[in-house]
Amino acid sequence: MTTFQRAAQVLLVIFGLLTIVFYSSVYTATGDDAFPDDANALIATGGAALGVLVIALATAGINSGERWSWVALSVLPVFFAAHAVLLGTWIPDGVFAVVSVAALIVTRPRYTDDRHATR
Repeated sequence: MTTFQRAAQVLLVIFGLLTIVFYSSVYTATGDDAFPDDANALIATGGAALGVLVIALATAGINSGERWSWVALSVLPVFFAAHAVLLGTWIPDGVFAVVSVAALIVTRPRYTDDRHATR
């Protein structure tokens, strides 16, 4: 893996960590615009699980060269683009969508021998 590819992989891990932090912070939300407690718990735990899966796919999956893990990570740009369109949060979600597409392009599986040609 080249230094450029490793940097893109680290960026995907950072997206996983940000997902954990952002969604977990919903659990502590208070005020008039806060969700009910059970919804806060559901959002926080679901976001934390998504973040852990992103980190696992970005590390173990990409390092092993598995195409399925790279395809599974394509949920990131879709996730960020949906947020940008539905919530109007072009900064940062629109930027995150573009950066995650670039990271996926850089980390795409490349096969140098014929044993993986059927995948």
